[in-house]
Amino acid sequence: MLMELLQTQAKGEYPVACLLIYGNQFQEIAYQIAGKLADNGVEIHFVKYATLNNILGLAYHINKELKQIKPDIIHTHLRLAEFCLTVLKSVNLKTPVVNTVHGYRDLFKNKFVTASMSIRTMSVRQYLVKFIFRGLDGCIFISDFLLNFYLANKLVRGTEKTYRIDNACLAADINKPDDAKIDKNNVRLILSGRLIEMKGHIFAFEAIKMLSAKYPSISLDCYGLGPYFDALQRKAAELKIAGRVKFKGFTDNIVEKISEYDIALVPSMFESFGIVFLDSFTAKVPVVAFDIPAGNEIITDGYNGLLAEPKNSASLAAKIEMLIEDPELKNRIVVNAQKVLKEKYSMDLMVTKYLKVYQDVLG
Repeated sequence: MLMELLQTQAKGEYPVACLLIYGNQFQEIAYQIAGKLADNGVEIHFVKYATLNNILGLAYHINKELKQIKPDIIHTHLRLAEFCLTVLKSVNLKTPVVNTVHGYRDLFKNKFVTASMSIRTMSVRQYLVKFIFRGLDGCIFISDFLLNFYLANKLVRGTEKTYRIDNACLAADINKPDDAKIDKNNVRLILSGRLIEMKGHIFAFEAIKMLSAKYPSISLDCYGLGPYFDALQRKAAELKIAGRVKFKGFTDNIVEKISEYDIALVPSMFESFGIVFLDSFTAKVPVVAFDIPAGNEIITDGYNGLLAEPKNSASLAAKIEMLIEDPELKNRIVVNAQKVLKEKYSMDLMVTKYLKVYQDVLG
């Protein structure tokens, strides 16, 4: 999404530069990203590091590159970069810095967010986040839930400049009819996301098990990598659905992959936003998700997707069955999802909103 954002911004009236900060082991990937961005009009700069033990040294090298770039405003999306820039602002960096807040952290999301809006124990991370946000000139939040969470826990005070802008995606021309039929004898589901507990793969597996008696050929393909792979394999074997569940690994053309399926599942226990919703809208595939933040800010149940009772495999299975058995509902959801995508989550709209933030911060 960030690459699409930069490419779209570079087509506007203001020049755009990208400072790529990478570890030695990621040089090849960094160069691949740089090549794609440069081909689309983005000015590229690099900072390479061996380890992250010397944060102040990293901040120094970032500052050297910024002196060459001479930006009017700096926009960052990652905590490490935010920290380095906050340190520089506390010393001598005069350029305004804004960030986009994409989340908090995975461990926190797994253990706390779905149960409570409040952080139960104080931590070094909280003080670090507060330090960073006090030094920034503007904070952009990608969902209402995330903004309210930061405010409720005083991670931001409300006196800082806070903004609320949805993530977005570039429109893609998917050669698939809106009314593509679901073959009951070959129902194909897809789950795209990192293999971590928070993504709720187990609920999808249990739903597949429940539906397999009525739809003997139903299957689920999981795209993504992560530490939960072995546990998920064991769970599929335990449920005796190992033959129905396949792990496809990573792909960099996920929209095209999603378009090959009948239904996209998002059984996450929490999403800060959920680009997978937009990917599925683009791919013309109906989404079934749990009724939890922040997916329920994107999905309106029965309109542009279906929302199941949180952490309830039976409810998830029932929603999947609704789409299989009701072609009109499925087609209506696909059409409405594309409408919502164009009206609310277009990349051009996101770029326009970001530009307004830059103008506001710069006065």
